[in-house]
Amino acid sequence: LVALLLPDAAPLLGMFCFGNLMRESGVVERLSDTVQNALINIVTIFLGLSVGAKLVADKFLQPQTLGILVLGV
Repeated sequence: LVALLLPDAAPLLGMFCFGNLMRESGVVERLSDTVQNALINIVTIFLGLSVGAKLVADKFLQPQTLGILVLGV
């Protein structure tokens, strides 16, 4: 139903369902353990690198953005 209303969100929803299926089934325990630990760290690093590579300093280094970073620390 969500894929009909928001087709752009269908891959995200599919991966969410697949992750829940892997975790709850217990059949693929080693694969589930790998996805929960090592793979998520690798994906997070690649996501950070790809977003950082596309980032432009003029858009990022603004007083509002730096204020948000200071509040986060």
